[in-house]
Amino acid sequence: MKYIVKEHFEDKNTHEIYEVDSLYETDSQERADELRKGGYLGDEVENSVASVLDQNVAEVAAAITSDSHSIEQLEELLKLEEAGENRKGVKKHIESLLKEADGEDGAPEED
Repeated sequence: MKYIVKEHFEDKNTHEIYEVDSLYETDSQERADELRKGGYLGDEVENSVASVLDQNVAEVAAAITSDSHSIEQLEELLKLEEAGENRKGVKKHIESLLKEADGEDGAPEED
């Protein structure tokens, strides 16, 4: 299970420090619930979206398109990438898709 960190904390079990917007991963539902109750973690990250980032840069770029992902999903993927491997190529691709989607939604059509 993966979660976005909402509040800076040091894990009492591993003593690892987690920064805001980083990714917290655990197999323990009990530990995740405890941290969520304390306000340290947000909701569980949707696995189908996050699993896209488990590939190499070229595969991620091929799998992520503005046609197959909503703006919200693209924003979530960008946040997850920044919290995880933080690869420049992946971030640039997602940012370009967000910019493209924003231009399509917000720009007036020209004649």
